[in-house]
Amino acid sequence: MEQFLYVVEPFEYRPGTSEDGTADVKSFAHGDTLHVTGLPVYVDQMGWFVEVQKNEDAPFSLPIPYMDECYDQGLLFTEMDLDLAINYYEFKIDQSLVSKDEFSFHESKVALDRFKQLHPGFMKA
Repeated sequence: MEQFLYVVEPFEYRPGTSEDGTADVKSFAHGDTLHVTGLPVYVDQMGWFVEVQKNEDAPFSLPIPYMDECYDQGLLFTEMDLDLAINYYEFKIDQSLVSKDEFSFHESKVALDRFKQLHPGFMKA
């Protein structure tokens, strides 16, 4: 089963230094997609890793505890998380229309548009 994660908030991953001594930093922006391309692998003395691919970039290994931490902080969403967020903000828009709360309507509409932009079921115009 293919697994995709969607970046909701920007963050960086710093795995350490590369062979030439420079810091290797992976930056993730709102709208990026992480495709889990491999099975989890245990590396002695380092822990569990999984191979992921950011958008169309080359795959790289990401520590599973770090990925879990990003998910727990709300930086990464699954497709089901996006479905729930879209449903929630559609409900909030309906509520704001009933109560004639213009500020809440606009706030909810902006949030809804952000989540629809990430969802693979909605076409990006």
